[in-house]
Amino acid sequence: MFIPKNSIYLDATFHTQDRYLQLEKMKNKIENLISKLLDDSLAPGESLPVGTSYDSSKTVAYQASKEIHKLDRASINTVKEILLKEKNKDRKSKAYSILRILAEKYNEVELIYFILDNLNLEKTKNIISLHLSGLAWTKLELTERLDIVLDFVKRKEWQIRHSAIQLLAHYSVRISEIENLLINILKNSKDEYDLSYTNSTLRIVGSCKSVEFLKTVIRENKKTDVLTTGIYALSEIDGKNQVDFFMEMMKDKKDSFVKSTLTKHITKFSDQRAIELLIDRVKRILAKKRNTNMHYGSDQSPEIVYAIDFLRKYEIEDERIPKLLQWIVNKKLDFLDETELRWVKENIKKAGNTV
Repeated sequence: MFIPKNSIYLDATFHTQDRYLQLEKMKNKIENLISKLLDDSLAPGESLPVGTSYDSSKTVAYQASKEIHKLDRASINTVKEILLKEKNKDRKSKAYSILRILAEKYNEVELIYFILDNLNLEKTKNIISLHLSGLAWTKLELTERLDIVLDFVKRKEWQIRHSAIQLLAHYSVRISEIENLLINILKNSKDEYDLSYTNSTLRIVGSCKSVEFLKTVIRENKKTDVLTTGIYALSEIDGKNQVDFFMEMMKDKKDSFVKSTLTKHITKFSDQRAIELLIDRVKRILAKKRNTNMHYGSDQSPEIVYAIDFLRKYEIEDERIPKLLQWIVNKKLDFLDETELRWVKENIKKAGNTV
């Protein structure tokens, strides 16, 4: 069949124009989405309860944030193009956010590297720190652009430095180099957030090489977050060999939250040697009524629960433990918070300990 040459030309032109229109439509869609992400006004159809002046979950921006997750893979190149050309800092920041969400949705680690390459060229510290922090919340494993992140860790701006320290936890290459850098921070920094974020990252990438430096920080520091993150890191790296150190710190530290964290890890790794310390700890907690009814996460329990659950393993061989349980049941139920009381009622039901 004969096909005129001009017919082929017209067909190609039509497809080119159609592709152009599709790209323009996608660009307009993303530009409009970015505008909505910056709109904190009340969304159409929403209303605020009486006495409330603002609710972020009822804004145009909040509704727009849900639209990001509906974008298909084809939108990625359009967002990248917008980011590269955008001059407005707020709009550019939203483009970074969209790319990060799409990177995780489609498991596109190359998008993370694209973001890092561009953050490396940014001049605005708030944009750099915000999106380094966002990357640290993703679940993607990284193997490239480590030098960029290491340079960010060495920056004087604390916002950038702290976010970069957290992002190091995602790397699976040059771990020894990362650990050495983090140890150097433990040795030299007095900034509590430097230390806290470093502890948290060492919890993931650290080895026995970090143990003594973590112990020094725990011994010498008084900040709650520094101590608790250090304890978690030490427990993750070498917990079974650090029971005596944890028990030593239980006697040394005064902060109740730090003591609670220590109790959790002592009960995880210890044997009978912790019995006396934990009996004493339970008695001290219940020495007076507390104005508390804490909310515990799904993987958390009250300190008393960790302690009693541990002690019950040895109640047959140590007569002090049944006496402690009886004392709690007979005299201290009113001293327990709601979560503690519920646990005691469900778990201490042996003869002589009926609640």
